[in-house]
Amino acid sequence: MKTTIQKTMWLCMVALTMTACKKDGDSDNAGTTDECSYKVTIDGVTTQPNQFGKDKIVFTTSADTEDPEDRGFALSIDQAKTNSTEKSVLMLMGRALLNSKLATGDYPAIAFSTTAFSNPQFAQWPYYVFSEEDNDTGALALTILENSDKRIRVKASGEVAKAEEGYTQVSIVPVEVEITIGRKHYTEVPYEGELFGGAYCECQK
Repeated sequence: MKTTIQKTMWLCMVALTMTACKKDGDSDNAGTTDECSYKVTIDGVTTQPNQFGKDKIVFTTSADTEDPEDRGFALSIDQAKTNSTEKSVLMLMGRALLNSKLATGDYPAIAFSTTAFSNPQFAQWPYYVFSEEDNDTGALALTILENSDKRIRVKASGEVAKAEEGYTQVSIVPVEVEITIGRKHYTEVPYEGELFGGAYCECQK
C-alpha cells in the first residue's frame, strides 16, 4: 500500500505540471523569471541547452503519506537529438520535499541516470548511473543553491558509474549538473498539510 500511494502521488504531480503552466500575464507571476536552463558536464565534456534541438525540464515532488520522512523530488532533462525521434533523458532525484519553503543547502542524492548528452545522435551506451543504495556507483552531492521567489537552482556534483554496452566495463567518472527553473513555471498545491510543487518548461539558451 505504501508504494502504491507514493507512486500515485508522483504520477499526479507529473500530470499537474504538464497542465498547470501559467500564462505570461498571470498576476501571481509578478517579479518571477521565465528561466529554463541547465549545464551538464560529464567526464569533462559540457553540454548546454538546445544544442541539438528543443530541450525540456520537468520537476516533480512526492511524499509517502504513511512515512513523513520519506519524501523527495525529481528533476529530469529531456534532451532532443539531431534528426532523431529518440532523446536523452537525464534524471536526478533528491531526498527532500522541494517546495517554496525548503531552505537552501545540501540534501541527500537518491539517484542519477542518463545516456550521453554530448552526442548529437542518441546512443544507448555509455550509460551513466548513481544510486545511494550502491556504493559501487560513485558518490554524488546535491545542493539547493537558490529557492527564491524568482527561481530554483539545483546542483549535483561528484562521481557516477559509466557503463559500456552490456555492462561489460564500468568506470567512475566526474559529473556536474546545474539546473535553473524560473519561478514563473512553478506550480504549488497543498495536500494534507504539505506543499507539493512541480514545473514544466522548454529550455532557453
